[in-house]
Amino acid sequence: MFEESRLGKKLLFSILFFSTILTLFLTSIQIYIDYNQGIKSIYTTVDQIRATQLESLAQNLWNINEEQIQIQLKGLLEIETIKGLKIYPIDDKPISIIKKGPGRSDIISNYPIIYSRKGINTQLGTFEIISDLTPVLKTLQSRVLIILLSQGTKTFIVSFFILFIFNILVNKNLLKINRFAREMSLDNIDKRLDLSRGPNEDRDEIDDLSDSLNLMQEKIQNEIQQKRKYQEQLLQSQKMEALGTLASGVAHDFNNILQGLYNALFILEEEVIDNADALNHLQTANTYVDRARELVKQILIYTKHEEGAFQKFSAIPPIQDVVNILRSAKSNNVTISLFVDPPQGNIYGDKTQLKQILLNLGNNALHALEDQKNGQIKIRVSSIFLKPNNDLQLKAGPYLKLVVEDNGPGISSNIINKVFEPFFTTKEIDKGTGLGLSVVQGIVHRHLGEIQIESTEDLGTKFKVFLPLIDKEEAHSIKEYNGKEKIILVSNEAILSGHLHESIFNLEHELVIFKSAADALNFIKLQKIDNLILIVDDFIEQFSPVELIRKVRQLTKTLPILYLSNKGTIIPINLKAYCENRSSLLSSKGLNLERLKENLKESSNIVG
Repeated sequence: MFEESRLGKKLLFSILFFSTILTLFLTSIQIYIDYNQGIKSIYTTVDQIRATQLESLAQNLWNINEEQIQIQLKGLLEIETIKGLKIYPIDDKPISIIKKGPGRSDIISNYPIIYSRKGINTQLGTFEIISDLTPVLKTLQSRVLIILLSQGTKTFIVSFFILFIFNILVNKNLLKINRFAREMSLDNIDKRLDLSRGPNEDRDEIDDLSDSLNLMQEKIQNEIQQKRKYQEQLLQSQKMEALGTLASGVAHDFNNILQGLYNALFILEEEVIDNADALNHLQTANTYVDRARELVKQILIYTKHEEGAFQKFSAIPPIQDVVNILRSAKSNNVTISLFVDPPQGNIYGDKTQLKQILLNLGNNALHALEDQKNGQIKIRVSSIFLKPNNDLQLKAGPYLKLVVEDNGPGISSNIINKVFEPFFTTKEIDKGTGLGLSVVQGIVHRHLGEIQIESTEDLGTKFKVFLPLIDKEEAHSIKEYNGKEKIILVSNEAILSGHLHESIFNLEHELVIFKSAADALNFIKLQKIDNLILIVDDFIEQFSPVELIRKVRQLTKTLPILYLSNKGTIIPINLKAYCENRSSLLSSKGLNLERLKENLKESSNIVG
């Protein structure tokens, strides 16, 4: 009956194994309890002998009535658990009576024999009681056999009964389902599973499984039709993704070619400086190169490969700009309040991305207050010093604290942990993409900060953003440019490296070129920072330019850094005027050595 059921055999063995272990465990506990009770009974008997017999033994021993002592000891020896009794008088030979020889299971108890006369206690000797554990052990042995036999019999009977019921209710139907599943294919997709169960039999999980298999077959046909449609959509999506990747790669490579073309045009311009017609042609070529570079930049922006430029700036002005935007976009029933406690330090990051943080949080708050009367948004700006091992798991130090709070309907507890997930949104389809908060979190983490959310239904929502601050005093630590600094260029573009090598050689600087950002970083770690200037190209290996600059800034805040952007400009990092693209290394006139020299001087004044 059970040969076909491998599952039934596993079930039987599992039940038997578990029941056996459980029976042995419970039996051990019961035997342990009975053993302790037997030991306790022995000690109780000994205590009763001590309490009732010790005084009379002392009287007889005082009167030297050995006959009476023997009678008294023989009477006590009739107790089942008493194996032997001995009296050791102080001034006489021992008196003993033993039922049988000593054994390993004996319990020996000794009590002093004290005779009291006229208030004076006199010790006459020692009374030794030898208790026998054998009766207790025999009783336990018989109980173990009885318990094991009864429990084992019950276990086997129950196990086989369970297996019998399992075979009737489950196994035979599982075999039918298994055969049905093996035979199922697209050729017999219309075939249905019928378990042939009784009409009056209550439905259970087996019936649900059968219905689910039949329903699955009904869906397969629809899914096959949809599959072709999805494959077409996936193929189109892959084509678009491949096209975006190809466009980005071509744009980067083309930008490198344009960089070399820029430099070559400049060299030609120097050689034909007296030929007006040639200069006009070169100027036309420069104009077309400029247009090509702008086209490349548009492609990079479209494919989302354009990175932000990090700099040092005060957080207050951009925050005030965004608050003004939010106030102009709000409805009449919403009040936006800004509370500023000026932070003691600057932000090191992308100003536009900081604005995006507040703009996204503010827009979410405005959306939450659309149907709210007397809606209020409170934006608070302050600074906070985080101690080591803080709850935010951020490095210790000063941080900008930006709080955006509204009194809207709040966020329910069952979705609050999902708000930072990409594409998760509670807004209508045409009102939100679900990317706002995930973008905010990404920007915050990119700036080495953290974001928290607190919300209570019907009471409102509060977002807290923490961004690291840089001490304002650092900006006043200026290194003088002496023209002898070692210049580290990180670029994987050979043409650009060659032209810069020639230009910097003319300025009498030592130039070290790396294609790999990791190799450059390791080299900087081994150098004396005070005599270095770093130039970072758009196109490097292993790290992005922004990531390399961040890692360098973790090593030192005083190393001057020039960033060669894809516009053909060198931007001294963290110097506001030049982060607005004022300093042009590669202008429409080509490679400007004087401009490069000025940039090198200006870069030495940048410390963080």
